Amino acid sequence: MNGPTPWPILPTKFTPPTQAGGLIEREVLLDQIERSLDKSLLLICAPAGYGKSSLMTALFRRLQQRHLLATWLGLDGYDNDVVRFSSLLLSALDGHSAINASGSHHGLGSGPSTPYLAAEILERVMQLPDRVYLFLDDFHLITDTRVLELISLLLTSSVHNLHLVVSSRELPRLPLPRLRALGQLHEIDSAAISFSEKEARQFMAGFHIPELSETQLITLLGKTEGWPASLRMASIALESGVDVDTFLQRFSGADRDIAAFLVEEVLAEQSQEIEQFLLATSLLKSFNAELANEVLGISSARDLIDQIEVKHLFLLGLDRERNWYRYHHLFADLLRRILMDRSPRLAQQYHRRAGQWLAGHGRELEAIEHAFILDDQEWAGTLLDRISPALFSSGQTTTLQALADQLDPNVMQRLPRLQLELVWDNIIRWRFFEARRLLFETQQLLDPDIVEGSSAAQEQELLRVTLEHRDCMLQTFTDQLHPAERAITNWLQAYQHSDGFMLASARVAWMMCRRDSYQSLVSELEVDELRRQFLKVGAGYGTVFLDVVAGCVFASRGQVAIAERLLLSAHATAIRIQGRDSSLASMAAAPLVQLWYETDRLGEARRLLTEISNSSLDFGIVDSIISRVITGALLTRLDAGYTVAHEQLDAAHQFAMRFRLPRLRARVLAAQVQLYVEQGQVVQAERLLERDPDFTALKSLFPEKGADSSRENFAMAFARVSLENGHYANAIRVLRRWANLLQERQYYRHFVRVSLLLARLLFRSGDNLAARRALIEALSRSEGQFVRIFVDEGEELRGLLLQLKQSTAADIPLAWTGYLDKLLAAFGQRPEVPRVTELVSTDASAELLSERELAIIRLTAQNLAAKEVAQALGLTENTIKWYWQRIFEKLGVRKRKLAVRAARERGLIH
Repeated sequence: MNGPTPWPILPTKFTPPTQAGGLIEREVLLDQIERSLDKSLLLICAPAGYGKSSLMTALFRRLQQRHLLATWLGLDGYDNDVVRFSSLLLSALDGHSAINASGSHHGLGSGPSTPYLAAEILERVMQLPDRVYLFLDDFHLITDTRVLELISLLLTSSVHNLHLVVSSRELPRLPLPRLRALGQLHEIDSAAISFSEKEARQFMAGFHIPELSETQLITLLGKTEGWPASLRMASIALESGVDVDTFLQRFSGADRDIAAFLVEEVLAEQSQEIEQFLLATSLLKSFNAELANEVLGISSARDLIDQIEVKHLFLLGLDRERNWYRYHHLFADLLRRILMDRSPRLAQQYHRRAGQWLAGHGRELEAIEHAFILDDQEWAGTLLDRISPALFSSGQTTTLQALADQLDPNVMQRLPRLQLELVWDNIIRWRFFEARRLLFETQQLLDPDIVEGSSAAQEQELLRVTLEHRDCMLQTFTDQLHPAERAITNWLQAYQHSDGFMLASARVAWMMCRRDSYQSLVSELEVDELRRQFLKVGAGYGTVFLDVVAGCVFASRGQVAIAERLLLSAHATAIRIQGRDSSLASMAAAPLVQLWYETDRLGEARRLLTEISNSSLDFGIVDSIISRVITGALLTRLDAGYTVAHEQLDAAHQFAMRFRLPRLRARVLAAQVQLYVEQGQVVQAERLLERDPDFTALKSLFPEKGADSSRENFAMAFARVSLENGHYANAIRVLRRWANLLQERQYYRHFVRVSLLLARLLFRSGDNLAARRALIEALSRSEGQFVRIFVDEGEELRGLLLQLKQSTAADIPLAWTGYLDKLLAAFGQRPEVPRVTELVSTDASAELLSERELAIIRLTAQNLAAKEVAQALGLTENTIKWYWQRIFEKLGVRKRKLAVRAARERGLIH
């Protein structure tokens, strides 16, 4: 169960290539460059063969001689993965230490944001005592947009001690115009890097050829245009003793491919053994004697390498020990073309031998490239299957997906490890159908008749453990929490785990499942332990999910301060890893929006909701989606009205149907019923319930038949409709059972919500004493934290709170006075209310009439019937009756006509 090891990178990546002999000191050019070392970017841009790497190497050595901090990174096509690239940069800055996965992207397919990776690199740069010069050789091989964005961010940052020296065959897609405008770019093109006549003569004099006359040199220089590579190839051809004038006459600048011509001339002068060595090893990105021997089937590679070095045949050393080599890129390209033209079958044989050696020496990524060149899908698939856990866990998902996309679907179906990594990637990205398909196909690959104790059996057991983990995660993310909880419990009990990421993620998912059934009583110590486990395996993403899930648990239990701390931590970490506009940050922000709304911090809730409004919903955990859409609708109905709020809930319902998310459907239904009831559209609310298949499928709303948030939401929706229709008894029984269970399990936010609606039901039913007790219990368990949960129950609850505030009973703690004032203020009522001991028909008591109550009296004074008053105000008749009871109590009368007269006498209406 051990996780994959850090991805192996040869130390040659961090060493400038060197060439034995054949180089000249370009002091004038180096002096010119050195005067521009204060620029953010030094760009050496010229076609192949102009000596860019040689110039870069000379500059690198000069800086080291000046005791300046310079670090080198040679690039190749594998580096088109922003996670791999950033890790390479960090390794270069850290003194070429072995590459490790960045500590934030383990286990999450989308990877860290580019700004986060840039900040990570810049933070390391700022720790350095002086300027650092970062050399990036062969930058034209970088095409990935995220890698280019990363370099752009580094170049345009406010960190001024980082300077980049970049070589490229073409102008890179970097902010060059901006850097030019700021005076932070120094460019060297092919004209600047071409050999002058003096440099060309000095260069040619370094080889065993007759000294060229001035006319011959000018002719050669004119035909090559100072192109260093072509000058070198010409010198090799001339070493054979060919007549210089004859050669120059044949060597025409009109040749379609001067370089190809010159390579042919070079090969013609080599022994057959060296020629074959050159052609075969040109297929390799880099090689040592052992690999070359394997490819060619010889044992003399070391001797041949030494001969080629003496001949200066474009062979570059990649390490100080001179074990690893590569050819000049232009030379290698031309050699490969010649080999394919002459002996394509032999080339295939070389590719296979190279791939086999590389795969056997831990360099599967390079081996896969040879397999694809051979169009050997089975071999490429087997190799990719082997390294897929390492690629995924190190965050190189771009590389993994790019290679997987090249595989034939029929081959993919037979690769279990690769499919399981892609399952996790698809789960994270909410591609659930694809994840299910891959899980099914992987399941079919497991052999039930395999011999126990064999290595194959051990491998299959690892696959089974991983497959079951992925299935648990899929059930959790698709909101199938009851089966997910059972599956995770069995998984945790069945296996002895050493894979820290799978273990920690399973425990977080288990926590989320048990929260929905009101059983998660996780402690802060447990959360801290899980956080350490995620960080230990380099899974910074995991801490975001952990803090969101744990924050939701503590919020559900009414522990607001702890919940807010965890959610703020999750949000900050998400921003640091993926950016403020990311889906990860949105997932962490949504529960914060709900918490701030419920604690009446509406300004902060609105600001954060606006910040995440453009991010996609289809990411992360369903709890965050519920928080976002429900709180968004509640705020919208305050700011933009009910129509827009209903539109948002309708869209959320469609989203829930699309992804088959039962908890989201239930919570949206409860919110829709709540809003319709607030509008007085009880018939519409009732129809919603009657037409909902999940609601009608329930045989009971009592928690004993299944205590989870969906049943609780259905019970609340049912109770609201029952309240407006005057059907109190059954709704009271249902909510009392829920209140008892929630209080017993210490899920106090849910308890408060249920108890407030219960208090209204009891009051409407005439049991004022029981209503009072329910309200007191709600206040007690709210502990002065929740506000909007009270306010959203409307004017009826405000009246109950007012009565409670006026009470002198001993069961009202003095400490509650401030909380009651806060709640009443949130309703829009002045908190300072005269304390009375009995109901009297005084002017003072009349001041307690609310705007809604005065509106009812005014409409009644116009001879409107109760039904007409209800329609005019968007209320139900039962609600109007309840208001009249309050009006009668406040004015000390028992008839509507007397109430109208009393209101006129006091000047409350005209």
